[in-house]
Amino acid sequence: MIFTKNKIAIIGAGGMADEYLKVLSKLNNIRIVGICNRTKKNSLKLKRKYRIEKTFSKISQMYKETKPDGVIVALSPDILKKKIKDIFNLNSKYLIEKPVGLNLKESNYIKKIAKEKKIDAYVALNRRYYSSTKYLLNKMKNSKNKKRIVEVEDQQDQFLNKAIFSKKILDNYMFVNSIHLIDYFNLFCRGNINKIIRIKKWENKKKNIFTSYLHYDSGDLGIYRAVWNMPGPWSIKVYSKSGYYKLSPIEKIFYRKNNSREDKKININYENDKNFKPGIKLQLNDFLNVINDKKNNLPTLDVSHKLMSLISKIYTK
Repeated sequence: MIFTKNKIAIIGAGGMADEYLKVLSKLNNIRIVGICNRTKKNSLKLKRKYRIEKTFSKISQMYKETKPDGVIVALSPDILKKKIKDIFNLNSKYLIEKPVGLNLKESNYIKKIAKEKKIDAYVALNRRYYSSTKYLLNKMKNSKNKKRIVEVEDQQDQFLNKAIFSKKILDNYMFVNSIHLIDYFNLFCRGNINKIIRIKKWENKKKNIFTSYLHYDSGDLGIYRAVWNMPGPWSIKVYSKSGYYKLSPIEKIFYRKNNSREDKKININYENDKNFKPGIKLQLNDFLNVINDKKNNLPTLDVSHKLMSLISKIYTK
């Protein structure tokens, strides 16, 4: 029997492209047939490091020469919208690094182009694939709590990242970076949102603590607290009858019983998160399932768009 390898191409040559390539280079069932980037220096560096077959500066040329089965899009969100028509010009499967657009308006545009071209696109929400997240999802699956409380503590520092990111990115940082944590409401809160209550208006480029309450028709309550431009943690708490589960850091899971003051670490199998950026290996396995028309749990472009809409409602409406 002849074994055919899946051909993968990558658009972008930054940090996330490197993280994907660390995993892809270890897989025997794929060929990394091309990488496309506007500057040759970065793509040539990754070509040599991971033995990628070819480098390109034009997406159309890469598609023509490599004919990939799957395309990983790892571009900065401030240039994704400009490139999307070129990107969605191939009858292939796509895995797009989050966020898909700088804000809800750009997400709308990209979704529209995908629909017009009948594109099969998925979004890389890799924290869904963390061992800690998967463990907690399994624990809560059969939970009989009538009311579930999900508390998300976020922290975003525009000042600290001023030298790294463009003004466009920093002005839309709730979409670019808060998306990581706000997605946990979609994972753990049941039903549809009835109302969102904001304690005060979010202030751009200022030190502030922004708090919103998300009320669901299931009775669940989401509490979102974001510390802007000051020190703070990233953490998730999901309350059950007997106590709460906590992800902080998100890669680890702890449990605290009622009437206790101690968070006890839960020992789970972190094997898939040890050698690579957490979540990436399992996420890429699912992308290969997509390419081969197998069962998968990758979030679609529609799921991503609903998440962008939720972020917009929390912050701007």
